[in-house]
Amino acid sequence: MGDYYPTEVKKRIEILNKYEEVDKLYSFNILHLYPKELAFPNGYYDSNFFELIAFNTNTMQKINLGRHDAIDFFDILSGEGIEITQASVYADGSFLIKTKDMILVESNCQRIYMRKA
Repeated sequence: MGDYYPTEVKKRIEILNKYEEVDKLYSFNILHLYPKELAFPNGYYDSNFFELIAFNTNTMQKINLGRHDAIDFFDILSGEGIEITQASVYADGSFLIKTKDMILVESNCQRIYMRKA
């Protein structure tokens, strides 16, 4: 992380590094999106790709869910949307999305689909 961030800011961003990275994680309630290159011509033309990391605040574990260009927060099993309780842009330009309930991946393709766990 750049030296240009005040110490207080660095501490907040580095909290995500305290999570243990695992190969399998079946539920999570925080998504962190790291912007990448323009999705055109291989994705949604109006989007950038992003690297998606999912965090489980109960187990303090995280998993890299790969590169995507969209997230769908509609639970196709229940027919309801997934409630988002927080969305913020970090100082480093990445995005954090927190959900009310634990969620899981329904379909992991270029556009990733989530549902309630």
